[in-house]
Amino acid sequence: MSRYLSCLTAALTVGSPAFAGTFTVDLNPPANPVVFNEQRNGGVGVDWQEPPDLNDEDTETRVVAQSFTLPNDTTLDAIGLQLRTAATFTDTAPHDFLIAILEDTDSNGIGDTQVGGTSSFDFTNQALNASDYLTFNLDASLSLTAGTTYHFEMFWGTEDPEHLLSFQRSGNNNGAYEDGGFFNVLDDPTFPAGELLTVPVNGPLRDMTFYLLGTETGGNDPADLDLDGDVDDADFA
Repeated sequence: MSRYLSCLTAALTVGSPAFAGTFTVDLNPPANPVVFNEQRNGGVGVDWQEPPDLNDEDTETRVVAQSFTLPNDTTLDAIGLQLRTAATFTDTAPHDFLIAILEDTDSNGIGDTQVGGTSSFDFTNQALNASDYLTFNLDASLSLTAGTTYHFEMFWGTEDPEHLLSFQRSGNNNGAYEDGGFFNVLDDPTFPAGELLTVPVNGPLRDMTFYLLGTETGGNDPADLDLDGDVDDADFA
């Protein structure tokens, strides 16, 4: 059940031009995703709470990304994620959360070329609960090609003490999504980060809990997909 909708324009201070997107907050996961990973046993934060400081042991900024491959040509409309912890944005400062989609054109597993524009989502005055599902509706639908590796990456447009969203992801060695991987880059506010992203030491088997929403050209019935978004061969035995 959707609780509220945000569609405010936010100012952007890094990366490419951003366009206002909308998001919904629900108690249940998005219905009928074209690709998804529902394994969850850990968390990761997208944050920009302080100025980057490479000499500080704490993480001041973290750009987070998840790669994926589509089984069929798809018009991507939205991305669903699940919060691990609650978050509250109490002041009127810009709280612009950014999402970009990049395509891997050099076959190294990390996107290097942005597809479409950057979508910006304003969290001003929002109060979110742990385990809420957030569905980010992109500013414009994107036409993505089957068999091509893409990633979505997320960051904030500005620095603010409240700029932290912690999302669910798989635990180490616990149900990794087979057709993609988890990446991040620390203490560098470049966005989109693209090939600055790296696989953290504990990252290869800690994919995000995510849902890709859109329209496929042909393909599998979503009911035939298992928990990591792949076709469940047992259904056809």
